Amino acid sequence: MVTKRHLKGLGEYQSVRRQHWNEVAISLEDWRGWGGYYHRRLTRLMRLHIPPGRSVMEIGCGDGNLLA
Repeated sequence: MVTKRHLKGLGEYQSVRRQHWNEVAISLEDWRGWGGYYHRRLTRLMRLHIPPGRSVMEIGCGDGNLLA
């Protein structure tokens, strides 16, 4: 049985996790490790799988700008 206490604990947990990942996203905003290899590789892979003119929703990708 889910109680108000469980829901409060879940809400607190989610808030702490959200804040943590927001801070990670901010700290990585300008990071282009591996000489940009990772982003170039993603670009090539996504072009193979996503037709031109289509939209993609990013979930859990830091600032949501990974595919931009």
